[in-house]
Amino acid sequence: MSSLWMMLLVIWVVVEVIQWLRKKPLKARLKAAAIWATVMTSLAAVGQMDPRQNALLQFGVCLLMFGIGAAIIYSVRVAVSPKSARVEASPARPDDTLRS
Repeated sequence: MSSLWMMLLVIWVVVEVIQWLRKKPLKARLKAAAIWATVMTSLAAVGQMDPRQNALLQFGVCLLMFGIGAAIIYSVRVAVSPKSARVEASPARPDDTLRS
């Protein structure tokens, strides 16, 4: 496994833990982790490339490559998560409130 892919996973875990500590729902945590991991890993990949190459083109290619990987991880994590974790808090219905 490439060091950049390991970097993607490490950033993903760090961002997801931070979002978990902020009490965000699962999909919001995963979305933030995917975006941060993709952008940071793409920037690191461009920094390792030959400076004679077009940096914007290489950044776009890296965003596409790591973005596809992040989308796969996101969809698998959502698919295997329990349904209760995927459902965001819905507003209370009138019959769910305390009765006096």
